[in-house]
Amino acid sequence: MSIDDLPQNWSLESFLYELQNGHEHACPSSSIQFHFNVPNNCISAQTLANVASGLQEVADIIFRDSLANGERIEILLGVPKEGSYEADFLITGVELIIGGVVPCFLNAFCKDMLGKSLFELTEIAARGVSQGCKKFLMLSYVSTAISVYLSKRVDGAEEIFSSFPIEKRGLQNGKNTTYRSVQCDETVKSFSLDGQITIERDSFNQYIDSSIDDNETSNEIEFREGTIQVVSPVSLKGKTNRGWSGNFFEKRRRSVPIIFSMLDSNFKEYTIFNKIKTAVDDVMKVQMIKLPLEKIKWNVLKVLEFEGQRVSEPLSPEELAEFNVVKDRNHDRRLSLLTHFD
Repeated sequence: MSIDDLPQNWSLESFLYELQNGHEHACPSSSIQFHFNVPNNCISAQTLANVASGLQEVADIIFRDSLANGERIEILLGVPKEGSYEADFLITGVELIIGGVVPCFLNAFCKDMLGKSLFELTEIAARGVSQGCKKFLMLSYVSTAISVYLSKRVDGAEEIFSSFPIEKRGLQNGKNTTYRSVQCDETVKSFSLDGQITIERDSFNQYIDSSIDDNETSNEIEFREGTIQVVSPVSLKGKTNRGWSGNFFEKRRRSVPIIFSMLDSNFKEYTIFNKIKTAVDDVMKVQMIKLPLEKIKWNVLKVLEFEGQRVSEPLSPEELAEFNVVKDRNHDRRLSLLTHFD
């Protein structure tokens, strides 16, 4: 059986059962599948970009020790199947080791998710297939393990990866981004990771661990200044409830995928006056705040620079002092802070 030709009733549950019971023909999926329940089988390109951003962070953590310096894996979007919107995300750009020393966390990840370590999966993959097919099959096992991880609720997952707290936090950050991406898109009523078991919209929160967002556990309003590389922009013409997505770079910190709202009216005027159309990979230096109780938590108040060009002056110390509020301030107070900078 080809791993590109999964049986019609294939599911993560049936695959795990066959794998753990020694069935040699247990067939992993070569992609991370998202079957979206959306009107007219149409889904926002931004939502897909945000989901991909979360998957990218998850994959970066898993394969971190498998790549040479400067290399990075890629998440590609495959062609959806006819009659539904199924997004197949493919992992490329990584060469898994067949035999030899397997990176410790990659081995542990497969063990916790699939019940077999990468060493054991290597033995299964080595039976009667070419070297190239072995590597493809191994990558399919890891892709399926990622799907299993994404299907696990936060409750009851305390013991997985317990020996790898940093990696565990990074994985959950990526998982949070993935689930918040579909949560922010009200057209997504539900989705499935295998076409069989459905995760309903009112259950999305059960897969999000808010206590580890961006390595912070505080519910206070938070201020940051740094650089954003845009992954998915939103038109500045008119009003929209959709958020931008991008990678945020702060001093002495690695990039963090975020979804954010653009609240800087001066930046909107700047783009209109200069006939600028924001695009993927645009870079901007910003000042922003985090409102923990809002659906889109990060809000850009000031765009200081855009593609190397000065746009606005930073907020003054007096303006920044407005953000020193206690965590129990009410919703109306938080909104008044935003309107102060419009």
